[in-house]
Amino acid sequence: SPSVSARLARLQARDGRAEAARATLEEGLRQMPNHAGLQHQLARLLALNPRPEIRNPARAVELMKPLMGARPGLARIETQLLALTAAGDDKAATQRFRQLTNSLSKATNAVLKARVVRLASALAAGQSVQEPWPFALNSTQANPDGDEDDDAPAPAP
Repeated sequence: SPSVSARLARLQARDGRAEAARATLEEGLRQMPNHAGLQHQLARLLALNPRPEIRNPARAVELMKPLMGARPGLARIETQLLALTAAGDDKAATQRFRQLTNSLSKATNAVLKARVVRLASALAAGQSVQEPWPFALNSTQANPDGDEDDDAPAPAP
């Protein structure tokens, strides 16, 4: 099931097994190709992992596109911004950066909001962002990234 795949991938990532986390998420997406939570987690892993054999920012950008409907959650905006930045798409990243900072006032998840404020400060200072995969930080939390839509199927492209 997607929730089992998502939890297993978080545990694997938390334990430093990024290859296994990626394989778990890829297999979950083969079974449910439009699952938003799995797409989001895989995009995050591909955008932020420092290891070149795991990192694939261009694919992360593609995975995020169908998840960015009319009202994407703050975590999705953050992940897309990181993917765009990692892929070197400065124009699109600047647009997402504005959306991200505009969305902060509406954020209710304090942990996510603090993480996004740190991200926004780093990007505004021109610093590259390499951080631990946040989905791995609390593997028991059902929705650790604060994105309320992650258990829903992705909108049709």
